[in-house]
Amino acid sequence: GEGEPQGDAAYEEFLKNLSLHRISAIGIIQGTVDSKTTQRIERGQVPVVWNQPGTVRSRFAVGNDYAEVVREGTRYLLERGCRRIAWLGWMDPRGSNQDRDPSYKAFKATLKQLEAPVRDEWIQGDLHPTLTGAGYEEFREIWTSREEKPDGLLVTDDVLFQDVVTAILELRIAVPDQLQVVAMANKGMVTCPFFPAMRMEFDPDEQAEAMGNMLATLAREETVFSRQIKIPFRWVEERLPNVECRLVRRSLGVGGMPNERQESVASDQ
Repeated sequence: GEGEPQGDAAYEEFLKNLSLHRISAIGIIQGTVDSKTTQRIERGQVPVVWNQPGTVRSRFAVGNDYAEVVREGTRYLLERGCRRIAWLGWMDPRGSNQDRDPSYKAFKATLKQLEAPVRDEWIQGDLHPTLTGAGYEEFREIWTSREEKPDGLLVTDDVLFQDVVTAILELRIAVPDQLQVVAMANKGMVTCPFFPAMRMEFDPDEQAEAMGNMLATLAREETVFSRQIKIPFRWVEERLPNVECRLVRRSLGVGGMPNERQESVASDQ
């Protein structure tokens, strides 16, 4: 979880079980693992499967390749005529340098490779997605930072994107005429953007199954032929309005209130 793990009962139990050789494989989905814990894991020679393929520590890993998401999302916007592209996501501020963040590096590198300008004020990623209104504040910072406005936006967190939708509607930004939008999301996450956008969708069930299979293989001390498994994303086009939102509106009735209530109002009139 978030913060320092010292004093956490579950964490202490984990370390105890590790020292007693009760653990045969470890899957790390999300959270901070300090250097001391990493050393103890390595001393116990317990195989670990991370959820961040491509990182130095990821000997075994199953997960979304966020750097690839950034590269492909940026290329998508550039190929459709965008030259002033903003990026909004999450970069862990506990890292020693944001330039080491794979998403940040991939975004700047892709822009430079395709000779598009890099505007540091259009790169936001220091507010955690669980903070209320984080995406709203970050997008407003991007949009108000310069007189010149971005014409493309890449959002790499679906929780932040929900706040971004609110900010776009509040600022009355015409999508896609003024701003083209690409957002990453997990399958099943209903974003209801109310404007056309492209979604780069991942399936968490696919990741869980692949990680479970790898953990089971390692626990049996069998050979894992592919140490780095990257779950592919698929493009999903969000039209106006998207299917989920249309169904919600239909259930409420055309005027935005339940059908029974509309009939009652009509009869009163």
